[in-house]
Amino acid sequence: AEVFREDIDPESEADAYLGMGEAYFDMRKIENAKDAYDKGLSAVKEEADSLLKFKLLIGLGCAEADLGHFDEAQNYHKKAAELAQKMNNRNEELEAILQMGNDLLLSGYPEAGLF
Repeated sequence: AEVFREDIDPESEADAYLGMGEAYFDMRKIENAKDAYDKGLSAVKEEADSLLKFKLLIGLGCAEADLGHFDEAQNYHKKAAELAQKMNNRNEELEAILQMGNDLLLSGYPEAGLF
C-alpha cells in the first residue's frame, strides 16, 4: 500500500480528498468532511495557485461554519478569496466573498459585513 501511495501525484490525491470531503459534507458528517478537506489541502500545498486549492479552502471554510467556528471559516474563505484574486479568477473571488458574508450571517453579526 505504501508503494502505491508514493506513485500518486499530489494533485490527484488532493482531488480525491476533495471528493471525499464533498461526500461527507452532503451526508452531514462535517468533522469527516473537514478532515478530508484538510488532508487534501496538505497534499496540494506544493501547488502555489490552483483551482483545486481554492475548492479545498472553500470546503474547509464551509465545514468550519457548519461546526459553528465562524472565525476559522472566515479565515479559510478569506484565503480562498486572496487565492482567487491572485489567479485573476473573478468568479471564484466573488464566491469566496459570498461565503464570507454567509459566515457573518450565520455568526449572528451580519452588520459586520457592511463596514
